[in-house]
Amino acid sequence: MLLAAGLAALIPIPMLTYRLIALQRAYYRMDRGALTLHWGLRTEALPLRTIEWIRPVDDLIDPLRKPRLALPGAYLGWRAVAGLGKVEFMADHLKQALLVAGPEAVYVISPQNPGEFLAHFRRNVELGSLDAVPAKSIQPSFVFGKLWDSQVLRNLFLAGFVLNAAILIWTVILVTNRQQVPLGASATAVLNPVASIRLLLLPVVSVVIWLVDIITGAFFFRLESQKTLAYLVYGGAILTAVLILVSLIFVTLRA
Repeated sequence: MLLAAGLAALIPIPMLTYRLIALQRAYYRMDRGALTLHWGLRTEALPLRTIEWIRPVDDLIDPLRKPRLALPGAYLGWRAVAGLGKVEFMADHLKQALLVAGPEAVYVISPQNPGEFLAHFRRNVELGSLDAVPAKSIQPSFVFGKLWDSQVLRNLFLAGFVLNAAILIWTVILVTNRQQVPLGASATAVLNPVASIRLLLLPVVSVVIWLVDIITGAFFFRLESQKTLAYLVYGGAILTAVLILVSLIFVTLRA
């Protein structure tokens, strides 16, 4: 029960990590060809000729409902809104946010200067596009699919899963069979033992680190120039799990 409670309490950490990194790397980019919306692992490139209109959220008669699991600074997800259809949120706030009507959905964005953004859009539409820019839509599931397609990363993911499962099983067996365990030693003697229940923190920490590293590595893997960093992040997660497993072995031998 304590282990389940601990894991449940830490479940939001990977989600919060994703939203924090996504917020730091988010941008809206517009030129005469397209408007590119990028938030986390989500990218949507809309050719300007396909955008029907852009208007403030305040123009809506009824207040815009927030997406599920919305957090201040990270309004992500989508909702079905009467009169608009599918509305996808890619914004850090809703006050003075803008609605962008694309061919597949309406997007909620929060540029730093909405008035300047609107003026820039109208100017680009008047000038017209120099080249036919194709639409592009990248979902987080596509990025993780690319990760899984890599043989090296797939092996690292499976190794992480096996190591974390081993840590969990070993910890449960150790806690079940021993009431106290030593968690350290001096040069001359083993330190006073502590309640074995404290070891339940190890699998919780290991799983959280593994999940956070999976999300963090995905951001690096998207860019060809940063793929090496992704491999280092995933390798670090494996190394952490190995060190935790080795520490459990030492604890078991001294118990």
